[in-house]
Amino acid sequence: MISFLYSPFPTLEAARSASEALLTAKCVACCNLIPGIESHYMWEGKPTLATEILLIAKTTPEQATLARDILARHHPYECPAILGFGAEANPAFAAWVKGSVGA
Repeated sequence: MISFLYSPFPTLEAARSASEALLTAKCVACCNLIPGIESHYMWEGKPTLATEILLIAKTTPEQATLARDILARHHPYECPAILGFGAEANPAFAAWVKGSVGA
């Protein structure tokens, strides 16, 4: 079992900075940054459209809370979406994730 964290960012620079903080803290094995997602949401009572960069981090369930806390500290949004969920992984990948975070 591995954990994913999902969090959209307003800029590539902000997403890269958060990714670096997560990797430096050794609480995630990997971050994927997916540019150009189109987000539609309600903000302050108005429909809003934004182009964002999606950060997806892979970690262990044991490290997920620390990783969420680091994401929250490095996120520029007033109310960031930081979602976590578990997933089954092939044994070799799960072992790599676990070994990468020192769990």
